[in-house]
Amino acid sequence: MNNSVSMPRVSKVVVFLAVIAFSLWSPFVFGSNRPFLWAINGLALSGLVLFLLPFVPRAFVASDLGRFGGLAFVALVLWIMGSIGMAFVFGPSDVMPAQSVPTSFRALEPLTSFSPSDSFLILIALISHALLWWTCVQLARDQWAALLLWCIFGVVCAYAVVAIANAYFDPIFVLPTQLARGSDAGSTELAFINRNHFTTYLGIGAIVALSLAMDAARGLSVFGERATAVPRLAIAVFGLTLVVFALLLLQSRMGLIATSVGLFIVIVVHGVRHRAWVTLCVFLGLYAFGVIVATYVALDVLERFVRSELDFGVRFEIYRQAIELWLLRPWTGFGAGSFETAFSAVKDTRLYTDRMWTRAHNSYLTVLVELGIIGSLFLSAVFIWLLIEQVKALLNHHSLMGLVGVGALTVVGLHATLDFSLEIYAVMSLLTMVLALSTGINQRDSSADIAPLTPLRMNPSGLGPVAGKAVRFTPSAASSAPRKDLNP
Repeated sequence: MNNSVSMPRVSKVVVFLAVIAFSLWSPFVFGSNRPFLWAINGLALSGLVLFLLPFVPRAFVASDLGRFGGLAFVALVLWIMGSIGMAFVFGPSDVMPAQSVPTSFRALEPLTSFSPSDSFLILIALISHALLWWTCVQLARDQWAALLLWCIFGVVCAYAVVAIANAYFDPIFVLPTQLARGSDAGSTELAFINRNHFTTYLGIGAIVALSLAMDAARGLSVFGERATAVPRLAIAVFGLTLVVFALLLLQSRMGLIATSVGLFIVIVVHGVRHRAWVTLCVFLGLYAFGVIVATYVALDVLERFVRSELDFGVRFEIYRQAIELWLLRPWTGFGAGSFETAFSAVKDTRLYTDRMWTRAHNSYLTVLVELGIIGSLFLSAVFIWLLIEQVKALLNHHSLMGLVGVGALTVVGLHATLDFSLEIYAVMSLLTMVLALSTGINQRDSSADIAPLTPLRMNPSGLGPVAGKAVRFTPSAASSAPRKDLNP
């Protein structure tokens, strides 16, 4: 039974445009680079959720994977809320002058957040990401996934253009903190702390662009799609070129490595999944050619690799001290968002005093220090569930969305080993939107009888919904569609 009322087309368009506006806003200078903006973003997304709620069928939440992912996220939220509550019970954490270890590090207060205000901000950010994910899932369930993916592609390309313009002309967008330090004309950071995190953002965009290009190339061999496949391929390749050029200008070493690995995985998985051996060989050849050209063009990046010994040495020292900090409270951690406060109280300042080393520069270590083993298991369960959704989409009818999700997780996961891109709001927002698409269309497939009637149908080109009479998605319709990934 369908326990919902079909949403009017105008309302769907409004929600869709609001999500696109958010994707444009979050990387902007004042879009998410201040904690109070996270609360504003969360309120705006809450409004979208309340607007969508009456039109969403109740039955789709009954899937086993949905319960698993939802329960894991709720457990994580409760875990963070518990650490904040314990901080109010035991009072603020103080450092005893005569000792090198803060009193709250002791086992007497194992659940207390060392920085409850930061934990509260992280909680707001997590909830806002969850609201964004849920909204995108509903759009994907109602056949807006393809259009949303192309719009995400356009947004990332726009910021790639901004990065290129900033590198050659006066900076277009500069953070106030950068102005205070005196930023130069080559600044390309936007609302990111530094170029490494902007690289992760563009890396996800490169995955989207390559996936769209390979899907369009495969469409060249499908009867009835050649007319639309050619312009889609041209647009995707042009956008991919822009993004890759911007990535080279940013000169982030690990960001380029993570993106290169992600692109390689996308090429191989797409070719093997669809047995498109010609497409696989062509794109592998282009990939190798691109790597060779980039090696000669971006000599500055190679020089940074030569000078990386000191950077890695300092990072490994940070990791060693972070592990020692984690071992003080291995099971419960010090509270979400508390790494900077806790680490500054115990770090060895004789080695360095630079304020940039207030983070672990490794998201996995940060999670362990802040959430402990128990909280890390909750967060890991959420990401494992999201990965399952991507693989499920990749193996079923929606290989494009699953391919993008797997590639994006590869880029972000690899870069997180040497930096903290996962802790950047704009990066997580883009990743959340990309991962939500596979989840939404998987839920639509698993419960075709509860999918609401929609006055939209998908354009055969895969570019998005176009006007048409009301249709209901069914698995039989998907099995007869020539392009299951873009036009289920």
